[in-house]
Amino acid sequence: MADEESGLNQQAIGALLASGFPFQTAVAQIVRQATDWQVLAEEFPWRDESGIDHFLDLVGTKHFFVVTIECKKTQKEVLTFLQPGGVDGDVIRARCLYLTQIQDSTKRMELFCSDWRLSPKSAESAFCVVSTSASGKDQRFTRAGRTVACPCH
Repeated sequence: MADEESGLNQQAIGALLASGFPFQTAVAQIVRQATDWQVLAEEFPWRDESGIDHFLDLVGTKHFFVVTIECKKTQKEVLTFLQPGGVDGDVIRARCLYLTQIQDSTKRMELFCSDWRLSPKSAESAFCVVSTSASGKDQRFTRAGRTVACPCH
């Protein structure tokens, strides 16, 4: 009986770890602990223009600033973040894409990109090497952005 229960526990743990929920839970906890931030919703339902239902992982807010966060877990890719020597990896900077309504007669929306100061501090790397095989022969090199430092790493 104990062996059967242990096997079921291992299956449950394996299924949980294969999902993105431990990472999502860790990110939500970081948002909750940050000064003036709160999580408005987790697994927020929304429907696209085709009528297909989706879920947004997290919605956070700080005063009037609202962020949507998708937490993704990869099954096979290995992500190696490179930091140049002598560079302090902890920053409060994040590159943000955001829509804003233009205050003119058109009231159109425009997309902007800029660096914002967001807390808490987290690691930042200059580049990322992505590989989907153990040999690493399929590596691709990309510019990296902010990576969230969380207790699950």
